[in-house]
Amino acid sequence: MKNPAIMLAAVGLATAAMYVSFRSPAVPPVDPSSLHEGTLVMNMPPEEVFKRALWRRPSPEDKILHAERREWTTDSANGPAHWQWFLAVEPGAALKTWLRERHPFSTRPATTAVVKGAPAWFPGDLNEYEIEKGGPGGSLVFLFSRDGRTFYATDSGAGFTPGAPAPVAASPPPGAPGRLPQTPPPDAPPQ
Repeated sequence: MKNPAIMLAAVGLATAAMYVSFRSPAVPPVDPSSLHEGTLVMNMPPEEVFKRALWRRPSPEDKILHAERREWTTDSANGPAHWQWFLAVEPGAALKTWLRERHPFSTRPATTAVVKGAPAWFPGDLNEYEIEKGGPGGSLVFLFSRDGRTFYATDSGAGFTPGAPAPVAASPPPGAPGRLPQTPPPDAPPQ
């Protein structure tokens, strides 16, 4: 060994380089309007985003740090064609218990998650969080901070598919028998 201090520094630099290379790369923010076709609407109050995302109202203990819901509409008569939401919350005790112990969304622990089009405040490096995924296709993602103080969540999907058109009721031709007979029953007294 030539110089132990130099060898130790080289090993330290190599370890740091490996650590950085294995971490999830930070994903640059994407312009949400480029994610889907249609008109983008994003002006929803944080409490409404929370309510639509978690299917409950925030309690006074829950502190919404950030909230964003995006809806892309191609035909206003059919509502949103695509939707996406993001939340950052300091949960109260009841919300924390509900999400972590009762698993209302049937999420499961995961080692990775892909989050497309996240706002700048949403974590890009997921290594610092406990990840849970659920929903069809795994698009529902919860990121719980390791200290338990905050969580981030996101989900996305297609809008409502228009239903099939109602069948056109065919009118019976004139003189055709309808649902009720046109003559009285045989045992009926004459009228």
